[in-house]
Amino acid sequence: MKEFRTATLALVVLVLSSFSLHAATDTAQEVMSTVAQAAQLVETRGDAAFGELRAMRFLGGEGYVVISDMDQICLLNPIAPSFEGKNMTGLQDAQGRFFVTEMTSAAKTRPSGWINYSWIHPTTKTVANKCLYYQKVTMPGGKTVLVQAGYYGTDCAQ
Repeated sequence: MKEFRTATLALVVLVLSSFSLHAATDTAQEVMSTVAQAAQLVETRGDAAFGELRAMRFLGGEGYVVISDMDQICLLNPIAPSFEGKNMTGLQDAQGRFFVTEMTSAAKTRPSGWINYSWIHPTTKTVANKCLYYQKVTMPGGKTVLVQAGYYGTDCAQ
């Protein structure tokens, strides 16, 4: 009987782990797909797309798109519009990492990719790991920008 319970418990853990992994993969795919869609809008319409992107939500309404340029100036942040027009070079995460600078540096050699950083989770109000996906695009007129979105989790798809 004890062996049956142990085997059953192991099976439950395995099943739950696979659901968790599948959910994380789905979340990462949704972020990447949304960034690709937003990047295409920015690449074709430039800042004329910002109004539509400001209203765009995904991941059950929690996800949003942020755009910054290669000088680390925030161009669009729907949940923190006070950041728009500001230089984010000095922005640090909860661990003191200059994550915007890290992302911008990475984008010089990798046109898209993942970074992670520590940020206050809006629901729990605790510091949590945030997985951020970016894609570098050129807007009409030649300005290069980074289209970004992310999710909270420890399973960043890197």
